[in-house]
Amino acid sequence: MNPIRLAMLEDNAHFARALQKLLQQAGFEVTAHYSSASAALKLLQPPDCAIDVLLCDIGLPGRDGISVLAPLKKKFPELRIIMLTSFDDPAQILRAISEGADGYVLKLSEPALMAEQIGQILQGAPPLSASVADLVLRTLRGARVGNAASPVDALSGREIEVLDALRRGLSYKETARELGIALDTVRNHVRKIYEKLGVNSARAAIARMSGRP
Repeated sequence: MNPIRLAMLEDNAHFARALQKLLQQAGFEVTAHYSSASAALKLLQPPDCAIDVLLCDIGLPGRDGISVLAPLKKKFPELRIIMLTSFDDPAQILRAISEGADGYVLKLSEPALMAEQIGQILQGAPPLSASVADLVLRTLRGARVGNAASPVDALSGREIEVLDALRRGLSYKETARELGIALDTVRNHVRKIYEKLGVNSARAAIARMSGRP
């Protein structure tokens, strides 16, 4: 039996390398890595699609990952697309599902657990983890305020990247190096994150973005 062929649409090169290594150890064949939605749409063209699965980050610079779902599903109906995201935002989850996503995995998990969850989805397990499924059900039932803006809507793509780096335990200096920006720029982003979310610590910001009190 041939290994499942995967491609990754992920702009964080450090994270992509770590996840790719674990996926290859799990027996998957990772054949391509795209860093933007436009690159993926340009290179994934009919009549041939040399992959079985696309792992697609939502929080991309410019055009977000959800925007590739409809055009790729139209071109390649058999292609399975699993979304990756740092925050369990109900609006994003529902939008991805409505656009045809085959699964949804949170980056809040460790890469090893993410690789396991991806494998389980491809083997027929429910496309959403229990926590994500519960969140969707509660949202659909109106447990949350109907049209309240999500915290993720308040932040820019770069601010989300900075907060995700801090969530993974990186220092300001390490965050600057990973994202290719100046240390003072990281500090400015953090200050704006705190102001927008109404918090005064990285831990509180992460909890706010993850939907925890």
